[in-house]
Amino acid sequence: EISKGYGIPEWRENVKECLMTAGVDNKNIVFLLSDVQIVNEQMLEDINGVLNSGDVPNIYAAEDMEAIATACKPECAKRRIPPTKLNIFAQYLQRVKNNIHVVLCMSPLGEEFRTRLRMFPSIVNCSTIDWFMEWP
Repeated sequence: EISKGYGIPEWRENVKECLMTAGVDNKNIVFLLSDVQIVNEQMLEDINGVLNSGDVPNIYAAEDMEAIATACKPECAKRRIPPTKLNIFAQYLQRVKNNIHVVLCMSPLGEEFRTRLRMFPSIVNCSTIDWFMEWP
């Protein structure tokens, strides 16, 4: 829930919590965001990254990386690949991609919608779009 005073630090914490639930806990999760909740374009940049690669750069602290390693190291052993940091993180990203479902609710009216689609191509390229009206 976005309230007064909600900024990028709180946003990043919420996104990280969802990514960790999907990747470390290996649970399905829905991340729902409406265009009226977007208080900073950085939020769409992060969503673009999640849709494209399953990750947001520089979001994890050292203790988060330890939790990721603990959760995903057995996955490497199960797949018979060396448990390097890169392979462990790749398994984590695969879990995130499998478990996170991003739902964006945006009004197609106005120039802002078109601008956002041009600036953040993963919103179109890496998603299924449900149109409830004619294309503007």
